Amino acid sequence: MALNRKGTRLYVANEAGYLDDINLRSGQAQPSIPLRGGAFGIGVTPDDGQAYVTIPGAGLVQVFALQTRTLTKSIDVGGNPRRIAFSQRGHIAAVTNAAGFITFVR
Repeated sequence: MALNRKGTRLYVANEAGYLDDINLRSGQAQPSIPLRGGAFGIGVTPDDGQAYVTIPGAGLVQVFALQTRTLTKSIDVGGNPRRIAFSQRGHIAAVTNAAGFITFVR
């Protein structure tokens, strides 16, 4: 799970293979966005523009534009990607991996 900067939207990437977007003020959920497999981790860029979702079974990080709710790219990081953290400006994402390494994504 990840929140936007204002704490008004909750993004949930789940093992069932969907990305959910919930407006915390209204309690309304947008229609789920399908992923390429079950997710483990999610991170939202500091500018709230994108969500990066780890897909361990496929060795991928999927990147979604949050305003348009569309997949913009899939990044093959190999192994079993887990959690994501961003640099302060959001230009670099660090992705931990159950295989014992970290991948830096720009």
